[in-house]
This record gives sequence, structure tokens and C-alpha cells, in this order.
Amino acid sequence: MRVLVLKVLDGDTFVVQYHNLPITIRLANIDVPELRTDFGKKVQRYLSDLILSQEVEIQVFKKDTYGRYLAEVHFKNESLDEKLVSEGLAWHWEKYSLKPELTNLERFAQDQKMGIWSEEFKEVHYTLRHPQSKEHLDL
Repeated sequence: MRVLVLKVLDGDTFVVQYHNLPITIRLANIDVPELRTDFGKKVQRYLSDLILSQEVEIQVFKKDTYGRYLAEVHFKNESLDEKLVSEGLAWHWEKYSLKPELTNLERFAQDQKMGIWSEEFKEVHYTLRHPQSKEHLDL
């Protein structure tokens, strides 16, 4: 279904208008840096510049525990999760993903050291997600 994007909350979550009601959409197959980081803010701006006040095509899979609708989203016939992963702006959320093909796009971004795969970002994100432990960090 086609919906209008009203607000971008972060790099993987936004609000759309559906039958004159606002509903929150979460990209189903990816995860992005936390909004409290500079890179998280960068991804939010990127997504906002791309889709804010634009129509997107959504395919909703289910509602999560936070009340967001998990969805596959396309903008101008391009998958948003594929775009974000391939540009190094998101991780493939393999544990919950319905799109195994994102693994190859993620690998490409890693090999190119793009975005979240850059050396300066790697440690910052790991310590935010795992503040109690740095021994598994492969720098």
C-alpha cells in the first residue's frame, strides 16, 4: 500500500499517514546506529532527506512489542533496507530478517569500509551496545 511519510523518528523508524491516522513503521530487516550517536543522527537525516513528505510503498509483516508495524518499504521502486545496508548506513538484522540477500550487500559495504564499517565507527558502536565488555571487539 502507498502511504505518505509524515515524520522520520530515526534511521529505521518513521510515521506515515494511513487512512488519515498516523502509524509508526519500523524497517523489518535492518538495524541502524542509535540516535544518541552522531552517526545515528546522520542516518536519520539521510532517511529524512530521502522520504520525508514523500509517498512510500509498504508491506507490513506484523506489529512489534513497541506498537510499531514491521514492514518492507520501497521508495521509487527501491528497497530502503537494501539501500541503507549497501551504503553502510545499517546492519542486516539477520536474527529477524526475511531477506537473506542483505548479507551480500552488507559484506560489500564491509569490504569497502563504508559508513558503520569504517574504523572510526566500529569501536564507538560496539561500546554503546556492549558497555560492559570490549574483549570481543575485533579492531
